Amino acid sequence: SKRDDASGQVLTIFLTAKHCVTGNKSDMAVDLPVYQDGRVVKKDRYIARLRGEFYGGDLALVELKDKQTFFATVASIAPDKTAIFMGEDVWTVGYPLAMSLTITKGLFGAIETIDGLEKPGMEYFRATPDIAGGNSGGAMYRLGPKGYELIGVTAARARNDSFVGVYTPLDAIQAYLKVALPDAVAAVK
Repeated sequence: SKRDDASGQVLTIFLTAKHCVTGNKSDMAVDLPVYQDGRVVKKDRYIARLRGEFYGGDLALVELKDKQTFFATVASIAPDKTAIFMGEDVWTVGYPLAMSLTITKGLFGAIETIDGLEKPGMEYFRATPDIAGGNSGGAMYRLGPKGYELIGVTAARARNDSFVGVYTPLDAIQAYLKVALPDAVAAVK
């Protein structure tokens, strides 16, 4: 959220997976749960619109139409060119199976080219946090020097004998936001 000093209005924009909102040309409902003592006590509903989609990957921006509500806590984006190492702890945040917010810890795997998800030859992060349908568009974080930093957005999951979580990587997030929302990455160093 960002409050305009002159008008007092608030601009709230969410980064999500494009496949979660593609084709949504009309207003959409966004339900945000309010927690107390680890329980959802209510869900606040906001009306949003698709602000834009990333041509180069599974990312989109959604803007709330509500211009009065200020969200004090926002995600920090990891700086451009952040090194992420195999075996590093990562956390995913999402709403699996449309249930309450779930935070799952796992390990960063690798950067891999995976054909068939978006476009041939696209790179993705692979990590071990267990995700399910509904996690798509959620965040993957790592603990950086200044706290938790966004490094990926949940794109897909696959399950055979083992589990694989696939995430749109930080470099794609940075590339998209530099064009679509430059203020979001300008201060990240």
